[in-house]
Amino acid sequence: MRKRDFSGLDDEEILHMAKKQCLNILKQSDKTEKQLRQRLKEGGFPPFAVEGAIAYAASYHYINDERYVANYLEVSKGKKSRKKMEMDLMQRGADRELILQCMGNVELDDEKTAYELLKKKMAGKDWNDPKQQRRMMQYLAGQGYSYETIKSSVYRYEQFLEDEMSEE
Repeated sequence: MRKRDFSGLDDEEILHMAKKQCLNILKQSDKTEKQLRQRLKEGGFPPFAVEGAIAYAASYHYINDERYVANYLEVSKGKKSRKKMEMDLMQRGADRELILQCMGNVELDDEKTAYELLKKKMAGKDWNDPKQQRRMMQYLAGQGYSYETIKSSVYRYEQFLEDEMSEE
């Protein structure tokens, strides 16, 4: 985002520009209050204009962190671990208590998600290669899955492979 030159403008005009920029940012995609504040600061707006634009957007419910978190969880469930989603949302400025509250309202199954991810990543690869197994377990750990979840997913995947072999 480019820096702006506010010389020759009064505070009201600067605030109007900040509100307009705020709405343009939100038109592209939903943002947390923290993300929006950061984008406006990066745009060179002075603190009074940033706060005024945030207050304006909040007064019309254009920014709503609870809605943002709920939407994020809905889109990400089945793709990411609980831990990964929580960390992503906290980085985006959502409150941890709000995240945990919203997570309680969404059905999340880390074991199933990890298993599906393992299955997808292993397509066409040799599971019998210990190096490959280690890589996959490290990958799942890096995605935020617990040791127990990874262990359970690996066991389930091995059962899947055995079932496939017995059908042939």
